[in-house]
Amino acid sequence: MRRRCRRRDQRGVTMIELMIAVFLTAIVAIAAGVIYLANQRSWRQGQGKLLLQTEATHMVERIARDVRGSRALVVSGTTVLECYDADGNLTASYGYNAGADRVLRNGSAASQEDCIGVTFTPNADTTSVKIELEFEDEVENRVKVDTKATARNLNRSSITP
Repeated sequence: MRRRCRRRDQRGVTMIELMIAVFLTAIVAIAAGVIYLANQRSWRQGQGKLLLQTEATHMVERIARDVRGSRALVVSGTTVLECYDADGNLTASYGYNAGADRVLRNGSAASQEDCIGVTFTPNADTTSVKIELEFEDEVENRVKVDTKATARNLNRSSITP
């Protein structure tokens, strides 16, 4: 009589094979989760930097627009810029509130994001000014934007701000 060994004829997986499969599946699932979370964090950081860049560009363009519409410019120190019209009236005043980390326009906050640096650098005859703004958000994204703007239709002899 032939006896067959039942052990050799059994089909299925052993406990060790099952444990190895579960372990490998867990490693693949954890790796996928880590990659997903890293991509989410990177996307959020990119969105924050985009918002910061938009805010900084908007502020620089707003200041430059006021400068271009002015007849006279006065820069006090490096953080205060005043724009005057043809009659010598103050049309816009920009400054920096270090305590609140905000760009000020006519005494009130003009920026939504934290501004960590404002510099106004006039040229020799104060007909144009270099505007530099640096912004930072809560996750420490930093953006620095600068431009140069020139006051138009200057008549320096008739204006004494």
